[in-house]
Order: sequence, then C-alpha cells, then structure tokens
Amino acid sequence: RDLIEPHLQQVPLPTGQLLEQEGQPSSALYLPLRGGVSLELGSGKRAVQLTLIGRDGLIGTSLLLGGMALGTARVQFEGTAWRMSADALQACLEKSPQLHRHLLIGVSRLLARISRVAWASARGTVESRLAAWLLAATDCLEEDHIRITHEAMSEKEIVTASSQP
Repeated sequence: RDLIEPHLQQVPLPTGQLLEQEGQPSSALYLPLRGGVSLELGSGKRAVQLTLIGRDGLIGTSLLLGGMALGTARVQFEGTAWRMSADALQACLEKSPQLHRHLLIGVSRLLARISRVAWASARGTVESRLAAWLLAATDCLEEDHIRITHEAMSEKEIVTASSQP
C-alpha cells in the first residue's frame, strides 16, 4: 500500500464515462470505491455486458497482463475510484513482484466472474439473468435502490451472473 498510495488519485466516475476501449491499450488502472462500471463487448445496440465491476474489482487488467483491453469499460452507475496511471503502475510493479501477484488475484476474480456470466448466458433464462444482474448491481452499489430505466436495460443484453456458481 505504501508503494502505490502516492500514485493514487481519487477521481469521479460520471455515468457514461469511458474508462477503456476494447482493443486499445489501457491508460490507467481504476479501483472503484463507489458506483458500477460495465465491461462490454461489441458496440451500440449489439453490445453485450460481460459483467458489472464495483468496489471489489479493477479496470485496466491489460496493464497487468500485457496487450489490449478485453472489452469496453463504461461507467454505468456514477461513483468514485482510485486512478493510477499506467506509467506509475509499471514503476511500482517493477519494484514489487508481490504487488503484481496481488493484483493478478483481482484479474483471476474478474475472469471467474466472466466465466459464470458465460455459463448463465448459455443456461439461464432471461428472468434468472436479470435477477442475477439486479443482485450484482445492488451489491456493486451497496444500495437497495437502483436508478436505471427499462429502456437502459433493454439497450444491452444483460447476461451477468451472480457471484455464486
């Protein structure tokens, strides 16, 4: 923590903000404190939400793995996050292999969540996928009330699974 703390900047996450673009290098690592970030594949009405990332996740995994962003990360529910530039992160990772291993645990959790989403998409009903998404959103937001319209939910195919297999 002492190594990365000087490089962390708390930033607002307004609804709609693009944090990373599919197929592009990530410019920063984001650690959400409040709010929810949608990780999506595709664009427009053909976009599919892979998962919703909240306070227990991270955005910018390509900085830890090398390569390009897995999907598009867009703020769905406004909030705040810690932001660390790619250059600062790289410098910290070079100083601490333990930090790299610790952050890779977050990547592993994200991949497990996306795997559950794929399973739910293939096996679950629309109702069960929607229920799982609503549970994930309330957990992500730490609130019982979600401010989202039916229209917004219909714009993307919601296929999120809960944290339980």
